[in-house]
Amino acid sequence: MKAPPRKSARRARDLLASLGLSGHAAHRPSQLSGGQQQRVSIARAMMNGGRVILADEPTGALDSARGKDVMRALLDLHAQGHAIVIVTHDAEVAAYARRIVEIRDGRIVADHANPQPVRLAPQASAAHDGVPRALHAPRRPAAGLPTRLAEAWRMAWITIHRHRLRSALTMLGMLIGIASVQAIVAINAAATEKTFEEVRRVGTSTITFYTGACLGELRRQAVKTLSPEDVAAIRAQPYVDSATPTVTAHAALRQGNAAVSASVNGVGDCYFRVFSIDI
Repeated sequence: MKAPPRKSARRARDLLASLGLSGHAAHRPSQLSGGQQQRVSIARAMMNGGRVILADEPTGALDSARGKDVMRALLDLHAQGHAIVIVTHDAEVAAYARRIVEIRDGRIVADHANPQPVRLAPQASAAHDGVPRALHAPRRPAAGLPTRLAEAWRMAWITIHRHRLRSALTMLGMLIGIASVQAIVAINAAATEKTFEEVRRVGTSTITFYTGACLGELRRQAVKTLSPEDVAAIRAQPYVDSATPTVTAHAALRQGNAAVSASVNGVGDCYFRVFSIDI
């Protein structure tokens, strides 16, 4: 369920005030220090009102006073029914927990209850009644999927608008990448189709006879052992559909001052049928 905008804004301001960030509400993340950004992350987790809050070194980049403010806020959330899981290397921070689990080299070496967890006095600086309103506000119910999608879309649009150059370069890179992939796929498809076309044109049942003892014989062109009568004899066989003689010569074609080398083929009347060529 989505809270009214005014109520959400008031809750956000109270949360920032409880963490000592009331004067930085209009700042961007890049304008905040590491410790301030960490406190903003804690405020965001508290704003969402989740039942379980995971805190990884919540006081790592803070001084002692701000660290106590963060722990006071986490303790207040715990008092409201939230489960707080803290990961820390600081024994003073661990002393706030009711249960302490020690892990060393990936193994649990100790798991015991803390009989006397440290407690802090409530902070009286964020609300008119002496108690931070944001920390004592009722827990917000979890938002539905449409609300979360709308919020994610809004935040994405804000980020794109604030970082226009970076967003433009990112989209340009994506377009270049997609275009390159499509070009490679198109070239591969065209080459494959061309290969298949050549295979279909030659056919698997087409046999070519050459003069000479072998294809690489140097004197093969001078051998004249095939004649038109041989073509007629081959064509007369019952298993032959068509046959054609082929004579190839190279010549220079010229028009005006332009000249190109060309291959000239002399063929028979069944040439187009043999090689499946349509004109």
